Amino acid sequence: MLPIVVVIALGILSTAIIVAIVLVMIRTLRDLSGSLARYQEDVQPLLEDVRKGTERSQDLLERISSRRFGKGPGGRVRR
Repeated sequence: MLPIVVVIALGILSTAIIVAIVLVMIRTLRDLSGSLARYQEDVQPLLEDVRKGTERSQDLLERISSRRFGKGPGGRVRR
């Protein structure tokens, strides 16, 4: 009789521990998803600024690379 009580007690205890761990994981996941949403709200405007700056730089580089240079030292930039 005693081993059955011990087995049942261990089963209940282990189930309670697993339920507690699952609840903590769910709470942590909820907190993490909220933090990620706030991070995206904070970072998105900065990423947009970087993207616009990159596009301007690429346009400028394309304009500069499409120009032809004159021959010899002191050659002038020609279009």
